[in-house]
Amino acid sequence: MRLFLTFLFLFTGCAHKELRPPVGGGLFPFGTYQHNVKITTPDRTMEMRGVVSYRADQIKVIGLTAFGATAFRIEGANGVIKKEFYLDIIKKHEDRFMYFYQMIRELITAPKGEIDFTRQGSHFLLSQPDANGIYKNIHVTHPQFTLNIEVTDYEF
Repeated sequence: MRLFLTFLFLFTGCAHKELRPPVGGGLFPFGTYQHNVKITTPDRTMEMRGVVSYRADQIKVIGLTAFGATAFRIEGANGVIKKEFYLDIIKKHEDRFMYFYQMIRELITAPKGEIDFTRQGSHFLLSQPDANGIYKNIHVTHPQFTLNIEVTDYEF
């Protein structure tokens, strides 16, 4: 009986999480992605961490400071964009961060398999995908800045 209960416990403990293939409408499957970003402009370099949540009806981008505090939040759903900027430096350059949001949107919704393409004046170059089809390193060049994005974790 003890062996049966142990087996049952192990079996139900391991079976609670069903693995599903990732799905999505573009280059990246729907899910939540954590990333590190290095933004280089002619006059400065900034490093940030962030989270992108990509669903069929919503794209949400949250920028985090080095200490993990929310620096900004931009959410697009059903054609409506909501934005919140918490740092003065980001408020001062709101247009740049809105452009970064548009680039992230272009990136994740690009057609599957595209790893070297240009959208809205920016050139995107992606690493080869991992076993789940996730591109872990993204390099974006634009005449005014360069972005290096490293996807550090993700969940479908």
